[in-house]
Amino acid sequence: MSVYRDEQLKALEQTKQRRKAAVGIFLDQQKTVEERLRAAPSCGSFSGKEEISVAASVLFSSEESLQVRIAALKNLNVAIGSDEQLALRVLELLEDEQESDMIKLGVINIFQAGQFSSAIISSLRAEYHQKLKNLLTKKDLLPAILYIVLESLAQEKDEFVQRMLLKGLESPKEARVEPDRAIQLLAYDLHAEYYPILKKIVEEPPTPAAKKEAIRALSGDQSAKSILVNTLTDKDENDEIRYASANSIAALDSSELYDHVRKILLDDEEDDEFRAALLNTASVLGDSNRLSTDEELQAKFSELSVASQATPLQKVTKRVLSKQLKSFRK
Repeated sequence: MSVYRDEQLKALEQTKQRRKAAVGIFLDQQKTVEERLRAAPSCGSFSGKEEISVAASVLFSSEESLQVRIAALKNLNVAIGSDEQLALRVLELLEDEQESDMIKLGVINIFQAGQFSSAIISSLRAEYHQKLKNLLTKKDLLPAILYIVLESLAQEKDEFVQRMLLKGLESPKEARVEPDRAIQLLAYDLHAEYYPILKKIVEEPPTPAAKKEAIRALSGDQSAKSILVNTLTDKDENDEIRYASANSIAALDSSELYDHVRKILLDDEEDDEFRAALLNTASVLGDSNRLSTDEELQAKFSELSVASQATPLQKVTKRVLSKQLKSFRK
């Protein structure tokens, strides 16, 4: 046992020495950028007052290379979450107009991750979100930063962001993100007043993706049922969009979904994969009692289940029939 313990202690000491050497190389400004960047991963999170202090000076130095500063920021993540003064100082980088977008993105990633793991970062939530809103005033914001900022604030149900997203849907020239992305973000706190613009997008879609997201978002609007039904039953429509309509109809009224799905399932001109997806949805979300007692539909299932070619529709049909048989036996 003592031999094993000694080996473990020796291994730990070797790891400690390797890390110490890596930290020494990374913090040494006399070393080349390449040498410091190679050492960075072996440093891990900086710890200890002196080590953190030197690493922070690297981060805030305008004379250091951007790559080295990014590496320093990444390895300061634990220290930032443990030191309020350092966290506040790092947060100020978001408002520095001369600062690199990559540094700002690194700061945002640390504060996003720290919301639930650091009491200090969590306590700075209001300050952090205000900095994010201030960033949105910049029109040339890096897309990666823009998406994170919008999603973070949308999750907080921020009214400023909601108005910005809605304005972009109403006036595409003023949009900051693609319409489908805007709808996804608005869905974090969907208001009834948004439904008219969503219906308009379904009827006059700027892109297929926007139409699909609008249909998904309309799953809480009873007045949109007719639009959803028309989309589901339109054979010229994209099957993914039709399927999204089926799910939204199911959310509004699962019993009504059955009647429309039934017609599609009985129509051999419809795509088999699409019918398989609808059958699966109907068996889970629809009226299972009507499904099991519909003689015409059951006859169609039996016909499909014995087909020689194994298609997605045949597989789903067999599963539905098997489930019904088990239920009957009970």
